[in-house]
Amino acid sequence: MIPIYNFFISFILTLILVPLFRKIGIKYKILDYPDKRKIHNVAVPRSGGIAMVSVFIIIIIFNILLKTVLIEIFLKIIWAFIILVFLGIYDDLKNINPRIKLLFQIIVASIIYFNGIKIFRISNPLGGEIYLAVTISFIFTVIWVVGLINAINFIDGMDGLAAGTILISNIFLSIISLTSKNYLVLNLSIILIGICVGFLFYNFPPAKIFMGDTGSMFLGFIMATISIIGNRKGEVGITLLIPIILLLLPIFDTLSAIFRRIKSKKSIFKPDRKHIHHKLLEVGITYKKVLYLLYLINIYLGLIALLSLKLPREYLFLIFIILAIGVLIFFEFLKILEKIKNE
Repeated sequence: MIPIYNFFISFILTLILVPLFRKIGIKYKILDYPDKRKIHNVAVPRSGGIAMVSVFIIIIIFNILLKTVLIEIFLKIIWAFIILVFLGIYDDLKNINPRIKLLFQIIVASIIYFNGIKIFRISNPLGGEIYLAVTISFIFTVIWVVGLINAINFIDGMDGLAAGTILISNIFLSIISLTSKNYLVLNLSIILIGICVGFLFYNFPPAKIFMGDTGSMFLGFIMATISIIGNRKGEVGITLLIPIILLLLPIFDTLSAIFRRIKSKKSIFKPDRKHIHHKLLEVGITYKKVLYLLYLINIYLGLIALLSLKLPREYLFLIFIILAIGVLIFFEFLKILEKIKNE
């Protein structure tokens, strides 16, 4: 049975709670003020993430009362979830030192690892799977969870981008999980779809509210958890390869930012205006066209993920070649546009 009720409940609750938390954000000055690094020109409440988390908690409680499959997973992530939510709220209020925030993210990832949510195998692009030793499994799990938390945070620099990316990724993930009968992943994906659709009513440009670090870290954490659950349960089609393809845009943007800052001898924690959406805006593409272009890229990645399910294991290496070519073409295109603009 498709848990469609989870979509409607999360969607309606988000529509109701986001305006409420917007008023709270304005009243208590939980605002994102414009500066030279940011795109928006006016102060915008960044309390949307608290609304998203509230919806998620309510619907999880509802599912626990119904004794659905979500009970199993929520008991394993509850303490990590609580720590991350309080970390996000405190960061939205006080702006935590990035190194301290990273430390707590590592703690969160470690907690779920020792509660049994871990990456113990990875897909081999040439076919088959590679099983990981305990230490390597721990390192992979921490890097994956912390990496996704920050990847979603990094792309949350443009109205509608983070919520839209998670929405599109989960639409494809729900299709894949339905065909592979992974109902735990399906439930979580449908909840995130409802939350993101409801949130986009207020976050689509020009945004009336931002999700803040609370929202972006929440989305990144749940996406990381979903992908590990699929990897752990081992159903056909839900391996770590699929989430990597679906979330390649924020993953690649994050890796590019890290390498860029290391190359220029700057702190990897120092924000800049050189993310993918910034570059597209700088070459003269309009705000909404940039957003639609990035949405199309996410849809393209989703179709590639679906295609990978139809290919025999030995042909999965072709997926990486296709993705690599696509990424190279995209960034060469950006370089050409930058040169044209600077001439």
